[in-house]
Amino acid sequence: MHDIDTALDTLRARDAAAARLARGLWAALRFGAAHPENVTRYDVQQICWTALPRLPGDPAGAAHVLADLLDLLGYPRYAEICRGPTTNAILAADADIRPALVRAAWRESGIEPPNTPALAWGAARGPVEQAVHAGVGRILEEAGDNGFFDAEDADQLRVGLTMKVLASPADGQPGAWHLQIFNERLASWLTAGGSQTRREMLVRVKPDLGRVPQFDPCYEFPALQALLEACRGDGVGLTRSGYLPTALVRELVELMPACADIETSGRGEKSWPPVSSLRYVATELELIQKIGHRLVLTAAGQDRVDDPDTLAMALGEDMIAKDTSIRGVIQEVCLAALLLEDVIELDRLLDKVAAVVDEEGWGTGWRGPPVDELSRDYGWLFLQRLYILDVLRPDDTSTRVGLTEAGRAAARWGLRARVMLREVPG
Repeated sequence: MHDIDTALDTLRARDAAAARLARGLWAALRFGAAHPENVTRYDVQQICWTALPRLPGDPAGAAHVLADLLDLLGYPRYAEICRGPTTNAILAADADIRPALVRAAWRESGIEPPNTPALAWGAARGPVEQAVHAGVGRILEEAGDNGFFDAEDADQLRVGLTMKVLASPADGQPGAWHLQIFNERLASWLTAGGSQTRREMLVRVKPDLGRVPQFDPCYEFPALQALLEACRGDGVGLTRSGYLPTALVRELVELMPACADIETSGRGEKSWPPVSSLRYVATELELIQKIGHRLVLTAAGQDRVDDPDTLAMALGEDMIAKDTSIRGVIQEVCLAALLLEDVIELDRLLDKVAAVVDEEGWGTGWRGPPVDELSRDYGWLFLQRLYILDVLRPDDTSTRVGLTEAGRAAARWGLRARVMLREVPG
């Protein structure tokens, strides 16, 4: 094994140009390295599969130069990554298919830090998130080398190790690494996009999001909880026409404020649209599913009824989009506006939604119906969902709305999910 200077001298004796390239590759390899002293598989894969494809000239030749350097430094396993078929295929691939090959290669390597219930890693990562990502990759490599993943539950073990790192104290910083990533993500999220209206709203709501919402069993969602409870075990039997049984409909009607002003003599689900809407929303949120002529809990629904104290968190995370679509932007604007005021005029809230969508440029090149109308319509549908879940209450005139206490908790968790569970694109 050589030290870096001796290794470079050895390469220089063979080929001066290759030695200069090797020196640059070594600097790139050590920049933000996962280990302060040793090279890791994470470092090598990051260079070969992410950096080298962007290198002008001959990336495959650069990979072989890096392999020669790693051989001299005593890392033959990592040198084989540089020369191996996976790296060759990635470097030879067209730009449009290369990202899929890279994602598959990372998964196959076994050292890619997995997403967790607390964090979805972004393709574009800030310095803190990248450092933690690399650190987890190193730990996963060490665990794999020691046979830690030679079990059927290897994926769960990887998630567990990742969460353990996220929960560990941050070096020289207050709190855990998860908090440091949250603060970094939050700062980036606040300034993303081109809407000044959105930015001003989110800056005002930032202090509320910075405090971790508390789990509180007083946050109840009576109708939803009753529906989920009815679907426990073997579930609830539906009528021949596929409707909820009248006894359950009667129970839900009594629990749902949305049913209070409906005058009907009917007893079935068909006579009570809010009940049907609740069933639809619970299905859309993947909490219940229809199997044959029964309505049963999904795995997520079972988790919700088993742990009611965290229902506000789970519901907030369930109801908000985790992607970068216009839908997610509209949802976060609705929740931010509702958190900033105890009650807000419905028209003014929807005007904010339309303004943000316009400022973000979603209407550019659009040839369908007016985007401001579509954004208001979607905002209205999202508010209706909140109303059906009994987290949004209209005033006596039905022109102003506000969140319930349970709704405010769910809204905070939802916006935090936009920060931590949204996969930031590269």
